[in-house]
Amino acid sequence: MTKITILSTAALLSASAFVGCNSDVTYPSQDTSSNVAVYSFSLQADSKILEGLDSVFFSIDLDKARIFNADSLPYGTRINRLIPSITVVENVTSITLDVPRPGKADTTYNYITNPNDSIDFSNGPVKLNIISENSLATRTYLVSVNVHTVKSDSLQWTTTAYRNLPTALNTPTKQKTVSTNNMYYCLTQDATDTWSLSKAEDPSGSWTTTPVSLPATADISSFTAAGNALYILDNEKLLSSTDGSTWTDTAVRFTSLYGSYEGRLLGARHGASSWKIAEYPGNTEYDMPEGMPVYGTSQIVTFDFDMSQSKQAIMMGGILPDGTRSSKAWAFDGSNWVCLTSKPIDKALSNISLVPFYTFRTDGFYKVKKYVALLAIGGTDGSEINRTVYTSVDYGMTWTSGSETIQLPSFIPTLYGSDAFVAESTLSLSRSNEWKEIPMSRATEAITEWECPYIYLFGGYDKEGKLSDAIWRGTINRLAFKPLQ
Repeated sequence: MTKITILSTAALLSASAFVGCNSDVTYPSQDTSSNVAVYSFSLQADSKILEGLDSVFFSIDLDKARIFNADSLPYGTRINRLIPSITVVENVTSITLDVPRPGKADTTYNYITNPNDSIDFSNGPVKLNIISENSLATRTYLVSVNVHTVKSDSLQWTTTAYRNLPTALNTPTKQKTVSTNNMYYCLTQDATDTWSLSKAEDPSGSWTTTPVSLPATADISSFTAAGNALYILDNEKLLSSTDGSTWTDTAVRFTSLYGSYEGRLLGARHGASSWKIAEYPGNTEYDMPEGMPVYGTSQIVTFDFDMSQSKQAIMMGGILPDGTRSSKAWAFDGSNWVCLTSKPIDKALSNISLVPFYTFRTDGFYKVKKYVALLAIGGTDGSEINRTVYTSVDYGMTWTSGSETIQLPSFIPTLYGSDAFVAESTLSLSRSNEWKEIPMSRATEAITEWECPYIYLFGGYDKEGKLSDAIWRGTINRLAFKPLQ
């Protein structure tokens, strides 16, 4: 009677569990391949290559004679000296591995006599050949060790992941984009002081353009959304609109606008002898804390904060009353403003693009934790434009220069004043628009669509103040991978 070792029995139970979770994997009938079936395949531990290497799960498709790890190894993992552990029925006649070598004949390893030989999986699938005890059955499996071809935790920008700003103007010279109530508004202006407003529910989708009637003296950099209204300053007069086409003077004065908090417009007002923080509606004002910037800050980012019962609004950088720039983040909880930052960025900047996104930390293989992170992109010190992307994983309290993988690629221009947003996009295996997705997948099931958050950077200005007529889009590679089902 054919015998299976205890190890093989455990592996068979494991394989059975895999079948239960993956309905498309089937085993051939008993009379064709049972004596040459592979019951488990794994890699021996080697912490010099990868922590937890022996825990990598390999799928065994006995129907198609394929063995592979559906969840790819991290980018850069060396797979040229791996020692496999293979469990089959006892007393088979032969187990060999044919390892491809480009431009040369395959190298054959005898697994029965030399089970600890290292195998090079870097040149494509390795052939695993098994001959049964009575030599009546043979089977060849293709064994693949998959490795991600891109860094999973890097921010991925591709040269085709951009489009022109949505506008009716042939040559826009200024732009500002805001978002409220799940709608995006892109306001543009040209050298003749002609205006255009485009809006969309999805920044990657179609935009509609609305005629705009605004005075030439309106400050496009103050364009802000709060609740159901749009706002802009014209010589410190606050104008409002519900649709962007017609604007009304509110009879309220602001010197600059920060953004919104729970439908309230927040800004700064320069009084006779001091700066005040002002809110609208209500036209309330109160003393500004020392060291708080008065204009040129990033847009306000609002999110839930674990240490507060109310939402937290955060803005970064900006210009202080004395004209110097800030390297810190300020927060507002609905009642009070406070400087959050204990460890600032290493540059004092204005016009930073601040965006809440994600970062990942890996403590050993597959021990990956996802964190909410703030990214500070671009900005200017008054003479030079910042290229470094800074990150904070504690809501703006401490900042560090982001890793190499999170920095902007060389083909994205160095800009200040870009407007940054995060929006969910539906990724699909069939892609047919101007946005190029990352062609990477970890899946073995027939998943056709999945949700992925993207960062969108609208416009921005170069060192000479020239507008970048583009929207750039990027995401963390790990989030764009087609998921396992």
